[in-house]
Amino acid sequence: MADIPEYCQVLEVAAADGSIKKLIFPKALDLNRPKRPRTTFSKEQLIILKREFDRNPYLIGKERKELAKKLELTETQASFISFIFDKNVSNFR
Repeated sequence: MADIPEYCQVLEVAAADGSIKKLIFPKALDLNRPKRPRTTFSKEQLIILKREFDRNPYLIGKERKELAKKLELTETQASFISFIFDKNVSNFR
């Protein structure tokens, strides 16, 4: 393997055939950082989210906070609601 730049790191992983593969990533990419847990919603929360989206697909800050409070979500999870709404709006176009 050629010289690896100082700003890169090498991660060795076992391939399906048992061989060792070397992957090169920038050091700025923190591979040891724990991943954010996936947000899962209960059936009741999904029903409320669907109803709110059908009523108004464009969610603004105040409405998002009220919906998050109704669903008992954290602020991080509440920002995820906006992402879901935005994605659904783009799917309906």
